Amino acid sequence: MQELLIQKHNDFLKKQNERTENMDEWHKRRYNGLGGSDVGTILGVNKYKTVHELWEEKTLRKAPPKQNHKMHFGHVLEDPIAKEFARVMGVKIRISNKQYKSENEPWLLGNVDRLITLRDKSKAVLECKNSADHTAFKEGYIFRNGEFYNGAKSNSQSIPLTYYCQCQHYMYITGIHKCYLACLIDGNDFRVYEVLYNQSDVNEIVQKATEFWFNNIIEDVEPERKLSDYDNTVNRIDAVRLDTSKEIIAKNLIAEYLGCDANIKSLEKHRDEIKANLLGLVDTDIQEVLDSTGNTLYTIKSQTRNSFDKDKFKREHADLYPSYITQTQTKPIVTIKG
Repeated sequence: MQELLIQKHNDFLKKQNERTENMDEWHKRRYNGLGGSDVGTILGVNKYKTVHELWEEKTLRKAPPKQNHKMHFGHVLEDPIAKEFARVMGVKIRISNKQYKSENEPWLLGNVDRLITLRDKSKAVLECKNSADHTAFKEGYIFRNGEFYNGAKSNSQSIPLTYYCQCQHYMYITGIHKCYLACLIDGNDFRVYEVLYNQSDVNEIVQKATEFWFNNIIEDVEPERKLSDYDNTVNRIDAVRLDTSKEIIAKNLIAEYLGCDANIKSLEKHRDEIKANLLGLVDTDIQEVLDSTGNTLYTIKSQTRNSFDKDKFKREHADLYPSYITQTQTKPIVTIKG
C-alpha cells in the first residue's frame, strides 16, 4: 500500500514540477510536500492560516503570502536567537541547508533552523521563534539574569500547539528524537523549551498530513470551508469593492437587518416598560407577588454583583498581569453601517 502511495506521489510531482518550472528552487520545493509550518494548519491549531488557504497555496490557486514585517524580522532574528541558545546552553550549533524528508512518507518535508551537538555528542534539532504573543507561552524554562528558573524544562504544553506540531514533525523526518525551541518573546524575554518526542502525536500528524496531501492536494478536492476559516485576520483585505450583483444582495440584507434591529429595540423598550409597571404595582421591598389564589405571578429580586477591577490589578501587579491574560479566537463580527 505504501509503495502505491509513493508512486502516486512521484507521479504527481512530475506534474507539479511542470507547473513550477519558472520558480526558483527554494519555492519549488515548497510545493513538493508538506513542511513543518503546514502540519499545525492541517491539525487546526495554527491561528494564522486555515486549511482552505493552505490548499489554495499548495494547488497554486493562490500565491503564498508576501513577506510582512513579522516574517522579515523572524528571519533576521533567527541567527541571534540561535547564537544565544548556543551561548546559554553551552552547546555547538550549525546551519543545515538540507531539505529533510521522511523515508516512508516522502511528501513530509522540512528545513530545520539549526542542528545541535550536545555535550554528550548526541544530536538535537533547534527551532527558533521570535514572538510578541507572550500569552501563548506559559511556565516553561525561562532564562533571565544568567540562569534558568520558573517551570519545567520539558513542559511541552506551555508552547503554542502549532510550534509543538512543528517540532514533532522535524523530529520524525530527521530521525533525531530530541528538539529544543528557543524563543525570544517581546524582544527581551528569552526562553528555551525541550520538546519531548511523542509517538502518538507523531502518528496523528503523519495520518492527517497524508490524508490532506492525497485527498485534497493530489486529488484536488477542496476542503470543506468552516466559519472559523473567516477568523484569520492576518491576510484579510482591509476593504473590498463588491460587484453590482453582490452589492444588490448586500443592500437588501442590510435593509432586512436594520428592520429587525429596529423591531428588536422597540420590543425591548416595550418589555422594559412592562417590567417597570409591574414593579410599580407593589412596594419595592416585596420579593414575591401572588394572585388571589396564592400562586406566584412574579418575583422581585435585588442583585449584588462582584466585579474585578482589571485596571487596578494591572497597576498594582504589573509583573503578574501578563500571566493572567488569555486570548481566545472569536467568530468574525459584522457591523452594519446604517
